[in-house]
Amino acid sequence: MVTKSMMKRLGHTMDVVSNGVEAVRAVQSCSYDLILMDVCMPVMNGLQATQLIRSFEETGNWDAAIKAGIEPRVPSPASVQDRQSSVHHHKRIPIIAVSSSLPIILKILMPHFLS
Repeated sequence: MVTKSMMKRLGHTMDVVSNGVEAVRAVQSCSYDLILMDVCMPVMNGLQATQLIRSFEETGNWDAAIKAGIEPRVPSPASVQDRQSSVHHHKRIPIIAVSSSLPIILKILMPHFLS
């Protein structure tokens, strides 16, 4: 994947998922600085996934995701420590919606993009 290779050369790390459910699960278990969200993903589209992520940011719980059938993941100890030592968890994660006409940047989640 071209974008993944370019970001790696720039010193950024990223996670790539294949659908909206996986995107929500990734956010449940890891802290991200930026999300590029494909609007037209299978299983759950990017707009639905974004709504669930925003609901968590506003309420502090994953109740909306659970109602959508996504069981919450337990974050890794490193992720919990990262969230506690950073003010990032108090801010909204920038989520950039892209369409499937931009296949190079689809379904990419980039942790630590802004660092």
